[in-house]
Amino acid sequence: MTLNSTRLHSMARLAALCAGVLALAACGGNDDTAAPPPVSSAPSPAPAPAPAPSPAPAPAPAPAPSPAPAPAPAPAPSPAPAPAPAPSPAPAPAPAPSPAPAPAPAPAPVPAPAPAPAPAPAPSNAPAGYTLVWSDEFDTGTLPDAGKWVYDTEANATGWYNNELQYYAVARAENSKISDGKLVITARKERLTSAKDYGGQDYSSARLITNGKASWTYGFFEIRAKLPCGRGTWPAIWMLGTTGDWPAGGEIDIMEQVGKNPTAIEGTIHTTSTAGTFGDGGETRINDACSAFHNYQLTWTPESLVIGVDNKPFHTYANKHQGNASWPFDKPQYLLLNLAIGGDMGGSVDDTIFPVSMEVDYVKVWQKK
Repeated sequence: MTLNSTRLHSMARLAALCAGVLALAACGGNDDTAAPPPVSSAPSPAPAPAPAPSPAPAPAPAPAPSPAPAPAPAPAPSPAPAPAPAPSPAPAPAPAPSPAPAPAPAPAPVPAPAPAPAPAPAPSNAPAGYTLVWSDEFDTGTLPDAGKWVYDTEANATGWYNNELQYYAVARAENSKISDGKLVITARKERLTSAKDYGGQDYSSARLITNGKASWTYGFFEIRAKLPCGRGTWPAIWMLGTTGDWPAGGEIDIMEQVGKNPTAIEGTIHTTSTAGTFGDGGETRINDACSAFHNYQLTWTPESLVIGVDNKPFHTYANKHQGNASWPFDKPQYLLLNLAIGGDMGGSVDDTIFPVSMEVDYVKVWQKK
């Protein structure tokens, strides 16, 4: 401990001396070597007794280290400057807006088309107080209605009456068909040799009857038809008694015409009393019977038969009340439509006219209420 104190003391003196030297150097000019202190000639006093060594001062506590200042946060790197955006091209000036067109007027609503009116029925030519009881207007199908008509072929094999030359075919469109709302009966120059009842005829045609389907006693009958023309044709619209007895059952020829005299329209009544004669008949003239439709008519009452065309009567047969021989017309009769060729009435035939047709627009029957 003493040694250390002495050393400390010496070091203190040395430090003081150094401090003096340094101070002198600082105050005394520029000489690098200081002048030695003057030597005193007086005898040095006896050294004072060495003072008791002072206890070494306790070393000053080392100052607590100041906490290192927190490093200033590094400045955030400045973001790289965004590249200057390329200048957008100046927008083209917007064109001046066109004036809005005036709105088109809304179209007026189109009304739904009214359904086509049903064609008005042809005015009835029947007498007052009569009601339609049967008709065929030939508006459907391709062949005559089998519910209303029958094909008459009775005499094909043996040959038809009056020396006629035709063969009547069954359900053969070449001879009878429905076309454009009409029944068309066509005669042709041909031999139907394959038919089982073929009788050697050189011509074909058709004969349609209502026998077994419909028959009437009294009434108003109207058949609208256009007739064929040409030498040898013999069309007929007529009626026969349902009993099958001729002439006892009676025959009413509403219309007969022959091609050799095409404007003459005949109406005839056949009974037992007229057998062996041409019957009781009359005639009228129609200049366009072959090119236009006309209404062929019969008004049948208990007192008379009146035959006419287009509401113009041309023959009347009266009931003389002399019995069946002259008036079998109180019993049912059926209708017949046919086109015969040649024979006693048709005469010679011009083969250049074929095919030739009779057209029937409708057949109607009224009876009194």
